[in-house]
Amino acid sequence: MPDSFSKRVYQFLEAYPHAHRTELTRVLASKTSLSTSGFPYISQSSFQLFLQEVPHLFAYGKDLLDWLANLEEGLKHSHPFQKSENISLQKAIFVLRNVVQSAGICAPPDHWILKHILSVHSKLGMVQLFLDGGFIDRDELADKLGVDRKHLSWDLSFLHSRGYLRCRGSRYSLAQCFQAVDIFQKAESLQEKFLTDMVDPIVKVIQGNSSSTEENLVREFYNYPETEHIHKSWQADHFQVGIGYRLVPTVLSLRVLNIASTAEPGVKLSGFFPEMTRLLEDAGVLQDDSVTAFGARILNRGPGPFGIIHAYVPYMRELENKLRGKATSTHVQRTKNIAASQAANRKTFEMGNDSLDRFCNEQSFDYRVFIEHALGQGEATRQRLERTGEENMQYFGADLEDAAIDAALELQKQKVLPANMIFVRRADIANPDAVITAVRDKGFSTVDAVMFVGNGFHEIRGQTNAKIIDVFRKYCEAGFLLIFTEESALGDHDLLSTGWNTYHAGFRYVHELSGQGLRPAAGADREGRYSWKICASLGGYAVLPKYSAHTRTIYPFPRKGGYNPPISMTYFCVPESLARKLGFYPLSWTRS
Repeated sequence: MPDSFSKRVYQFLEAYPHAHRTELTRVLASKTSLSTSGFPYISQSSFQLFLQEVPHLFAYGKDLLDWLANLEEGLKHSHPFQKSENISLQKAIFVLRNVVQSAGICAPPDHWILKHILSVHSKLGMVQLFLDGGFIDRDELADKLGVDRKHLSWDLSFLHSRGYLRCRGSRYSLAQCFQAVDIFQKAESLQEKFLTDMVDPIVKVIQGNSSSTEENLVREFYNYPETEHIHKSWQADHFQVGIGYRLVPTVLSLRVLNIASTAEPGVKLSGFFPEMTRLLEDAGVLQDDSVTAFGARILNRGPGPFGIIHAYVPYMRELENKLRGKATSTHVQRTKNIAASQAANRKTFEMGNDSLDRFCNEQSFDYRVFIEHALGQGEATRQRLERTGEENMQYFGADLEDAAIDAALELQKQKVLPANMIFVRRADIANPDAVITAVRDKGFSTVDAVMFVGNGFHEIRGQTNAKIIDVFRKYCEAGFLLIFTEESALGDHDLLSTGWNTYHAGFRYVHELSGQGLRPAAGADREGRYSWKICASLGGYAVLPKYSAHTRTIYPFPRKGGYNPPISMTYFCVPESLARKLGFYPLSWTRS
């Protein structure tokens, strides 16, 4: 872009309240493009400049979103740029808005985990070892402290992916930035009373029916430093980590009270206790008791990711024992995880159901059995019921956990789920015979039955390529058309390079703790784990690219080599025999 364009953009930045106008000008005035899916991109150098020079967490994010909205409004009325410049600027605004909004939702769960990890590391003396300087070998550190090597590798990888540690092979050192020093210097062990689910006591205090013990606990929980250090770059300092850590149970509490899902920009939210109001203001959620545009996004979209991570409270409580290699029987808070997963998966289920409708219309495909496995609260089924009804459709719901089936039964009573829906209890998704037998025993054919799975296959324990391939093969041989969504496995480099653009660092960490396995979106990872596409195709499925879908890619710029992993993929799989019958072969990426 010409220098004159940059100068004119800079003039619009006078209303931006922070001292990062020059860097922001360069980002907004830089080259833009469109992805193959039609989404705006900025350049790689612009995105890296933004991450390193323009703070955008919490109140910073709120201010930046407000300013971008004012800039857009200004463009409508003053038209200071040529048409091509105007279009490019609108693309850049679109990208930055998404990055800021994503940070507001993706950062807090990582902060919540970070607080627990550093609490344990502080207790073990590990924090001070890194503050003393120099690179430390991971395995030597494990031996020195008498901790489990694998668990320690998860902890260090998480800290590295969030920008607090540098890594050279198996050796780590404290990152050379203010935020890393700040959070390590101020790290302290969390008190035992806070290693619990804080949602219920917070709800009681808001409602005014808490005991004095609960009220004191909650008010102490919201006690954090009064000031913050103004800094650049995307990494969070101690002050911001403290906000994110407390924001997770706060937003979940507002969801319990049916406040979060209905909050819109400008709506007044008052009546909270002062400590909570202060947190929501520091987080950029409230301003003068009114919900901000930034805050509305967090309250509406945050409960899904927040709830999935927060359901691992029992693991955080046992984090020290697990790091020390002491066997503990720990389980996720399944009931709360079910509701959170439903909220998080709603969009991908819509994508899958849209693809199913297109497939049926375009290929004249007819089915009479609809199955949802890893049931949760039956979100895929609820959507299908709205579209198809139940007069000519038999519904099944399967899950390993009784809590999921019990929740679905309640929704069935409320007529949210089909009256004819048959539930299959203790159905391990790794054991296809459980569902296959249940469907056939009820007198229905499994051939051309449709099965939806939302983030369920990664829950299979003891994963090997052979085991996953065998699971797919059995579903395929039964004749199931399979539509499933899975998060892409992302490495430290991808996470470091994209800041808070995904919440995958925390998602990956809690699944490592619980023995579950994520897989890459394509190819194979360093440990030799095949992608879901490869496993499904080796199991006899044709993964149809025309009907598969993905959420946004993690890099908001075109990558060298072209590959840009999506946050999650929804795979549309049909048995190879059906694919050949419909003329889908050859498939360019069946086994890629």
